[in-house]
Amino acid sequence: MVDKGQQRLILTVINTTTIALTVIGNGDHLLHTAQRLRNLAKWLRPLLFVTVAVAIVGWLFIIITALREAVFAIDLPFTLLALLTLSALALPWLIEQARSDADAFERGYAGEQRTGDFFATHLNGDWTLLRSVTLPGQIGDIDAVLAGPTGVFCLEIKAYGGFVSNQGETWSRRVGDDSWQAIRPNPTEQLETHHADLTRFLHRHDMAIELQPRLVYAGDGVALVENPALPVWDLNRGDEIIGDLVAADHPDPAIVSATIDLLHRHVRQP
Repeated sequence: MVDKGQQRLILTVINTTTIALTVIGNGDHLLHTAQRLRNLAKWLRPLLFVTVAVAIVGWLFIIITALREAVFAIDLPFTLLALLTLSALALPWLIEQARSDADAFERGYAGEQRTGDFFATHLNGDWTLLRSVTLPGQIGDIDAVLAGPTGVFCLEIKAYGGFVSNQGETWSRRVGDDSWQAIRPNPTEQLETHHADLTRFLHRHDMAIELQPRLVYAGDGVALVENPALPVWDLNRGDEIIGDLVAADHPDPAIVSATIDLLHRHVRQP
């Protein structure tokens, strides 16, 4: 049975009012990056055809000339043609890499959107979600920071498909029927880095609050989690997320509010 104190705490977490969760930032830079990569792949494709055609014609010319004159001199044209051939061999990899990276950015955006939708559905206006927080001097950005009555949470959001596994600090994805491949970069290490960076940043600004790290699985696959090094929130198990939020600490609201105001200035702009 839930006592009155617990009931009041739950009401500060779940969305029981008409006041909605505040969301700052939209993560659209992920979509913009994906589009730039797709445009790059589209631009490289005709370049590949031209490069291959020129390389073929060039080599035919050199071979015919060598056979006719019985001479195969390594001069400037030959060197340029060799570089052109290497470019022709590299371009298919570049095109595929651009497409693969674009897919990853789009999955990341979809995962962040799904995470935002989840919190908007379950949390009330006492909570704020800051997306794409970029700290001074930091490489990359923090996917999201969730702040409210029971704490400030540093979130690393992942949207892998298929079967993924997290055991301790190890993350892997299933390839084929029985093989598993390590996931790089490692999500736990990413969150540890961002958590440490954000903790130092808050301390430099005299924000005496304990920052809570959480990995968020927002993919459309299945996450197998066992003894994780850092807590994992699986959006497919929303009750566990709400239970974690309810059970978390209850910091000074003034410090939480000041933290939100500080981080608001560091949300990535569109």
